[in-house]
Amino acid sequence: MKKIVSNLLILSLLSFVVICVIVLISPKNTQSYLAAAIDKHQLLIDIPSPRIILIGGSNLAFSVDSEEIENRLGMPVINMGLHAGLGLRYMVDEIIPYIREGDIVIIIPEYAHFISISLDGRPSELGAVIKLCRQCVSGIHTPTQIGNVVVGILSESEGDLLRVVEDSGTGKPYSRDSFNRFGDNVAHLNLPVPGNQGARITDLSVLTPNPAIKFLNYSQEHIKEKGARVFFMFPSIPETDYKTAEKDFLFLQELLQTELDIPILGTIQDFVFPEDFFYDTIYHLNGVGRSYRTSRMIELISAGLQQ
Repeated sequence: MKKIVSNLLILSLLSFVVICVIVLISPKNTQSYLAAAIDKHQLLIDIPSPRIILIGGSNLAFSVDSEEIENRLGMPVINMGLHAGLGLRYMVDEIIPYIREGDIVIIIPEYAHFISISLDGRPSELGAVIKLCRQCVSGIHTPTQIGNVVVGILSESEGDLLRVVEDSGTGKPYSRDSFNRFGDNVAHLNLPVPGNQGARITDLSVLTPNPAIKFLNYSQEHIKEKGARVFFMFPSIPETDYKTAEKDFLFLQELLQTELDIPILGTIQDFVFPEDFFYDTIYHLNGVGRSYRTSRMIELISAGLQQ
C-alpha cells in the first residue's frame, strides 16, 4: 500500500514538472485575440479614477464606442469586455482589486451567463488568458477556475506549438491589435458583414435560483466597499432572437428586477435591434449598430448617475 501511494506521489510530481516544462517552453501567441487581456488589465492600473469600467464579454468588445461615452460623460472609460467564456466570476473578480473611490462599474454580461456558461468559465478561454496575462490571475479564486486554467493552459500550449510548426496566425478582427486605447475592438468596423450571425438564441431556460444573480449580489458589496457605484445593463440582441424566446426574456428580466440588488439601467427591449445592426454574431454590432447602442447607453448611464 505504501509503495502504491509513493508511486502515485512520484507520478503526480512528474506530471506537475511536465506541465511546468510545457508551459515554460511553449511559445506565446502574443498577438492573439485573448492577448488583449494584457492591455486591458494594464488600463485598470494606469487610468486614473474616477472612471467608468465596463464589464462583460465580447458584446462589449465589439459593440461599444468608449471614446464617445468618455466625451459625453466626461469620465475616462475602460472597456474590459473580451470573451463570454471567461466566466462572470473572472470578469468581476479581476477588476475588484483595482477599483478606486469614485469609479462607476457597469456589468453587461451575455445571456449565456444566466443559462449555460458556468460562473467559473471555460478552460479554453481561462487557460489562454492566464498563460498570456499572468497578472490577470487576480480573477482566479475557486478550485474549479484553477482546474480550468490548468487544462486550458495545457491545451493552449499544445496549440501554440502546433501553430509554430504550421506557421499560422490570427487575423483581424480577432487579434490583439484590433483593439484601441479604450479596449474597444474596432478592426471590424470597415469590413464587410459576413452575413451569418452564428448560433442563435432559441431557448432561454434560465436557472432558478440563479447562480449568476447570487454572485453579482455578493460582488456588489465588495465594489461598494471600495467607494464605487455599480450598475447592471442588458446586452444587445437581434429582434429575431428576442421574438423567438420573448417569454423567456421577460421571465429573466422579471427575475433580475426582483432578485438583483444592483440597480438596472434600462430594459431588455432597449437593446433589441434590427438584424442589419449586427456583424458576425448575435452580440457583435457593426458600425451603425455600435453607434446606436452607445447613444442609448449614454442616455441610461446619465439617468442612473443622477439618481
